[in-house]
Amino acid sequence: VMNQFVTLNRGGEQVKQSTRRATYVTVDELLEEVGVDVFRFFMVQRKAEGHLDFDLELAKETDWKKNPAYYVQYAHARTWGIERAAREQGASIPAAASVDPAPLALPEEIDLLKKIGEFEQVVLRAAETREPHHVAYYARELAGLWNPYVQDRVRHRVVSDDAGLTNARLGLTLAVRTVLANALALLGVAAPEQM
Repeated sequence: VMNQFVTLNRGGEQVKQSTRRATYVTVDELLEEVGVDVFRFFMVQRKAEGHLDFDLELAKETDWKKNPAYYVQYAHARTWGIERAAREQGASIPAAASVDPAPLALPEEIDLLKKIGEFEQVVLRAAETREPHHVAYYARELAGLWNPYVQDRVRHRVVSDDAGLTNARLGLTLAVRTVLANALALLGVAAPEQM
């Protein structure tokens, strides 16, 4: 059995722990407080050889803008929300192979496409080096591009009168969902359809 101390912070203060005094927090206790998905994400987003400072207050934070695990999960859930809204507006969801990305010309759309294109190399690097934190970093970066993109519902409106642009943006939505779902699956974290 291998034990490793983790610095546990609560409200900006370090929680004092000691095996001699039997004052410590177990993994089971952390799992009960923050849940499996958040715990896994927080543990894997650090390099294995690095010391882990576990911010309990951040891990317990339910605001998706603050908690990195929820930030990524929420980005994934938003793709499903966009698809549901598109169906309600009468748009048909394109098959990935039928998407023409040419209408995606805004700089932020190009950035999203480039980031999506990096996924395979990130996964290969993480596997070759046995450093899964690369996948967690990548998922946060992709979510960091996607969440602000969809937040602007005027400039980046997915369903519009322009059928080609709608098709391309629905294709982009599908690509983001697929990559985030795969990244979360590799990390052992759920990819919810709603939050």
